[in-house]
Amino acid sequence: IGKVALNGYEKRRYDEITSGLAEALKGIISTEYSFSAQDGKLRAEDGEAVEDLLSRGLKKDKTLSMEDKFYEPFLVARTMHELDELQEQESMARGQRNFNTIITFSPYSEEYASSQANEAKLIVANQKPYWQRGMVRVSHWDGNFLHISTRSVDNSSVNLFRETAAETLNYEFEASNSTGMLGERIHLNMEVGSSSVLADKITDTADNLLGEVKGGSWRQGRPEYEAKELQPFVESQREILEEIFKVDRHLAHQHSDFESYASNFDDLIYNYVSLLKRELHDNQAEGIVDIPQAAVSAGNMNRAAGIVHDMCGYLLKPGTTEAEAAHRTGFESIARLLGQEFESKYCPNCLPVPKAGKKVKAWQRGDHLGCKNCGHVVDICTKKVVSRGRKSKAQQPKSWLW
Repeated sequence: IGKVALNGYEKRRYDEITSGLAEALKGIISTEYSFSAQDGKLRAEDGEAVEDLLSRGLKKDKTLSMEDKFYEPFLVARTMHELDELQEQESMARGQRNFNTIITFSPYSEEYASSQANEAKLIVANQKPYWQRGMVRVSHWDGNFLHISTRSVDNSSVNLFRETAAETLNYEFEASNSTGMLGERIHLNMEVGSSSVLADKITDTADNLLGEVKGGSWRQGRPEYEAKELQPFVESQREILEEIFKVDRHLAHQHSDFESYASNFDDLIYNYVSLLKRELHDNQAEGIVDIPQAAVSAGNMNRAAGIVHDMCGYLLKPGTTEAEAAHRTGFESIARLLGQEFESKYCPNCLPVPKAGKKVKAWQRGDHLGCKNCGHVVDICTKKVVSRGRKSKAQQPKSWLW
């Protein structure tokens, strides 16, 4: 009986983990969070006011805009729109508004994605032009809690969001560009508990509109077949899965209480989701010599970038206030606080530098490593050039030496 029970448990555990890993690899964002307004303020999990995080983001964005005129027309304006939205959320929670729901369409800055170098700069601004990713946010006050439902919509545009709002909400946007649309929030009075339903309805409409133009079935702006292909991919990574279950069994024997086991398991699975994401996007995978070490390396890289993995609503967090608050609120200006910036002696596109010893400013966000001087970006896992910088050389070195 014990053997049958154990076999049944292990099969169920296999199904749960593989489906969860596949869900984490989808890349779409679909979150539901509830906030209590403490002293009329929304706060992150560690108690810091979200307003303080946004203010830090505003300061950083002002500095970035002064350093690079590319950001001047839109970056600070986007952050100010999110600060205004927060103030509306908090005043709604204080009962000072005649509405209980705010709907925000946040397109990526498509007007400025006119070249690969510009796209690289939008990536620095925590936007995803390579996916054409926009966001939809529904904030609803039910009398006790503020509920924020956030959805990503890929292959999006200002026009797609305009049509989506007209069809779903009977609302005609006045804004003519992405920055203006972010600041033009829609206010409604809704029944309690319907915010997530509305968020799904909005993305369903966007998917239907994409299907009419592009054909096929879509989910949050991604082709439906992508999700179907991820489960076989996960199950094909047999050596990685064997390592996960081996370590999982060890953890189960090592810990006598669930809390300590769960904490260690979260760290483990965070590393392996990071590794699987790397393998998914590496078309030249030649096998991994040391799987546990590769998983730790991939996990540490993702933690440094503040990446949150979502396994069917179960969040694997990098452990920083900024990352968690950005994920819970959907505010991109908080997410911009996560970017790592540093100085490097080497960029394969810039060097040889005019003066010996001169350094270039660089940034790392997730798997992408970029030069702020020329806009050159590479994927540090696959070593592939994501965006070639200005005055790109004909002969590029095979890998970065940063």
